[in-house]
Amino acid sequence: MLGPDRVDLDLLAMALEDNSGESSWWVDPRSGKVEFCGPDDDADSFEERGLVSVEPLGSREAYANMSELVEGVQSQRAQELLHKAILGRRPSAGSRTHCPTSPSCAPNGMRFTISGAATRH
Repeated sequence: MLGPDRVDLDLLAMALEDNSGESSWWVDPRSGKVEFCGPDDDADSFEERGLVSVEPLGSREAYANMSELVEGVQSQRAQELLHKAILGRRPSAGSRTHCPTSPSCAPNGMRFTISGAATRH
């Protein structure tokens, strides 16, 4: 049986998140190699070589995975902030978190607009 130590888990995660519909991902069950099949590639050739297609996760499955991960976080405060993050809510003004849309977080040469989008200045 193929162990997780023989699979590039970063590539496999990317494959599971790719819902583009323009490409597909395949895994060699013998070696664990994860391969990308782009729009110009022949998907049949991957199947002919004995590779197994990776079916991407739907958004509900991905959300359920994130939610399950958050439940395992020990810190109650961190758990609350992560729940807000996966729901798409910003932390409250009184929280002591590092907000990525804060002007102090802007990279050199960038500033944030009222909407929070970064622009060059």
